[in-house]
Amino acid sequence: MSELDHRFGRLSSRTCRERLEAGSIGRVGWTGRKGPQILPVTYVVHDDQIVFRTDPHGPLATLQGGEPAVFEIDDFDPRTRRGWSVVVRGRAYTTQRSARAAELWREADPVPWAGGHRPLFVSLTLDDLSGRSINRQVEDDDEERGARR
Repeated sequence: MSELDHRFGRLSSRTCRERLEAGSIGRVGWTGRKGPQILPVTYVVHDDQIVFRTDPHGPLATLQGGEPAVFEIDDFDPRTRRGWSVVVRGRAYTTQRSARAAELWREADPVPWAGGHRPLFVSLTLDDLSGRSINRQVEDDDEERGARR
């Protein structure tokens, strides 16, 4: 029986940025009052920041004043066993929906997928951007065995 060979590759900064800008849903991770937290959000990239909106009384509202946070997007095709992941490390800041916030993010008003009033803007700086890809390689005899089944 042949071995599976998983090939990992590094994504360039440019590719990471392109995939980040093309996406709309990602996951934010941070250390909250109850320990590590992670939540999905809809987002946009604007002025070298990831921007999303939230409820000022929800768990994401604790991200303010430069709290360290991570952000991740990815894609994976289970049929081909190929995928990629982009991770951003940065600091999170909040701004209430105000004339200043509206002016600052006029072009970058992410529409939250969760209902309700979400006037709090959270921006995450892009301090460190990295990514990797995975490509599962299968030896020829495995592919031939699968074709004969």
